[in-house]
Amino acid sequence: MNQDGIQLLEFFEGNKLEAYQDSGGVWTIGRGHTEGVSPGMVITQDQSDSFFLEDRQKTEGCVGSIVSKSINENQFAAAVCFAFNVKNWMGTPLFQFLAQGNFEAAKAHWLLYDHVTLPNGQKIEVPGLKTRREAELALFCKPIVG
Repeated sequence: MNQDGIQLLEFFEGNKLEAYQDSGGVWTIGRGHTEGVSPGMVITQDQSDSFFLEDRQKTEGCVGSIVSKSINENQFAAAVCFAFNVKNWMGTPLFQFLAQGNFEAAKAHWLLYDHVTLPNGQKIEVPGLKTRREAELALFCKPIVG
């Protein structure tokens, strides 16, 4: 993942050393880490950094195994940012299009993921997710210079 993608991911994930519930009610800590997080949990900055690196590398590996081989580094970074944030991202039409190399269709679907599904099944639009999707899409469309 390139530096633009890492910075985008860090910006939108934030970095909280105390467990909190995200907008979908999922217990989260550090920079978007959810595995094994429980209410009242506190971590150090070093733990947050370690979780972030592990989670990012895992997501990068999964995305890399699915997306088209013709994807460029900005497109890959944007796809990883999306996958880091969206539950069940592998089954989304967006990733089906990326796997096929159909980047125009992927771009057309990107902004549709601006909501969360609550535990009761209700879907709500989240303004912060709209902003995040717009930033990811901008990175996806950013030309590679050099």
